[in-house]
Amino acid sequence: MGRRRGVRQGARVGRGIRNNVISPLPIVRTRTKRSERTRAALLRSARTVFARTGFQDARITDIVEGAETAHGTFYTHFDSKEDIFLAVLKEILGGYFATVSDDGRPMAPIDRIDRASRRFLEFYAANARVLASIEPLAMVDERFAALRRSTRLAYIDGVAAAIGRWQREGLADQDVDAERLAAALGAMAERMAYLGCVFHDSPTDIDGMLAVSNHVWATALGLEQRTPSRV
Repeated sequence: MGRRRGVRQGARVGRGIRNNVISPLPIVRTRTKRSERTRAALLRSARTVFARTGFQDARITDIVEGAETAHGTFYTHFDSKEDIFLAVLKEILGGYFATVSDDGRPMAPIDRIDRASRRFLEFYAANARVLASIEPLAMVDERFAALRRSTRLAYIDGVAAAIGRWQREGLADQDVDAERLAAALGAMAERMAYLGCVFHDSPTDIDGMLAVSNHVWATALGLEQRTPSRV
């Protein structure tokens, strides 16, 4: 009886360590081709589940069922639901930033802003429940806080560089701090996407959000051309 109680207590402790990621000894996992296929299947399934339910309501049971694997196999590859969600997030965000590029074609600032904003809004709409789950997790888990900081800084750096270039070319107001303005405009874009794509507050369609967003950007930057050429 005492031994069984000890085993149960040990199991609970083990789960607690997994869930809180406080184990002093990192788990070393060797990967074979079969192992890689299983891990990839778990990630695909997790991405589908998280996209449907968000992080909070997702269940490991649903992930393993979608991957057509045993429940115990999950812990061969991931320590917790947080662990696999972090891996899914890195895939999603990595894919977005990997395709951000400047083709070098001459383009008016408002046209470039319109194109980048549309791409961001379409990306957010396609991954709304996943992206909306970052904020609450970042409040309690430094791994998510660090990911949020790094992606936001990457965005701000890119926007600030563009604003600085337009200022030097005499296309944008030179009396405003590029980095601070980039941070403010980025916060607006993120919040607008969150409210429009998650809560469906007005405007909820991408064209409607873009019309408002482009107006704010053009006004804040003092652009002479205030509407995209496509309009």
